[in-house]
Order: sequence, then C-alpha cells, then structure tokens
Amino acid sequence: MVRAWLGPPKPGSVGSENTSTFSSSKGSGSTTSKRTGGRRPRYLSSTLGLEVTRSVEFDRVEITLVRLVEGELPEYEVWVTDSPRNRVLFDNVLIARAPDVDEASRALSGLSRGDEEEQLRFWADALRSVAPDFLEGDDAPLREGEQVVRQRVAENPQELTIWLPSDASQEEEDRAREEAMQTAPPNVEVSVRRYHR
Repeated sequence: MVRAWLGPPKPGSVGSENTSTFSSSKGSGSTTSKRTGGRRPRYLSSTLGLEVTRSVEFDRVEITLVRLVEGELPEYEVWVTDSPRNRVLFDNVLIARAPDVDEASRALSGLSRGDEEEQLRFWADALRSVAPDFLEGDDAPLREGEQVVRQRVAENPQELTIWLPSDASQEEEDRAREEAMQTAPPNVEVSVRRYHR
C-alpha cells in the first residue's frame, strides 16, 4: 500500500494542497526533495512509491511509479538492460492498460498553479481507475509499463554517440570509444561523430 507518511510537502510545492490526492482508503505519505525544475513529492510504502515531477523540459507534471530496492529509492536508470526497471513513467502503464486515458493525458500541459492542480487531479483519477492494484501494493503496473519501454527499445535500439572535435586524433577517438564501451551496457551501440568548431 502506498501510504507511509514521510513528511509534508513544502507549502506551495506541487501536491501541497493535494497531499491526500494519491491516497488509497488507508492513507498516504509524502516527502520532497529539490530537483531541477522544482520539488518532487514522493509517496512511499515499504516496497513501492510514486514520484510527482514538475517537468520543465516537457512542460507538464509527470508521475513515475517506483519499486523500492531494499526499502530505498532506486538509482535512476539510464539504459534499458536485462535488469528489472524500478522506475516507470506512468504514461507507459497507461499505454499498456488504457490507451484512451494515455491519449487524454497528452492534452495536459503547463506549469502554472492551475495547470498543475488540473494535472494532479487527472493523474490521481487515472491511478485510481487504471492502477488500483499499484495503490494496494502490487507492482504489476510497473511490470506492464516496463514491457512498453522494452518494446520501444526493441523497435529503436539504444545508442551512445560520442561527439569529438574534428581535429581530435585517432588515439583520442579510440580512447573515447573504449571508455564508452566499458561503461555502457553491451546492448548499447557506441558511435563516434565529429563536429567543427
């Protein structure tokens, strides 16, 4: 159950007026931390949680479902590997379970206080109607959203592109490629490109 209360959001932050918005009938919880683009309220249980993000990049409020690892928030996952995904954007769950609700979510945008409140109400309703099992402690929605992500990666393979100045030596290019291949998962293609200054 997503309900452990870890502290209230700061006044004026996303979710401060809607602390109970994501609660099930048995309670809710929130904690915040500073991130680029605003505060990130978190609603956590002992195994699952969700993060509410004010995304300046995409001009909207986003919801991420989270599977805790040994009771802690997992590291952010950059690459899709064979390991289970412990963070899944709720949009991917909607694509898997309720494409019509996903389509409706695309009309939501903006970061004004009114826009944020409208989006929070939408996401709360969508969570209750599309993923009530998540709110009761089941990670099935995470697994289904993960499958959407994996299908997308299968259709569009991951790639790491290293950009070097046009006057970089072959030795510098080889070294950059080798370093990237050591840090990227084996299923990620590494390419090197040149730019002119």
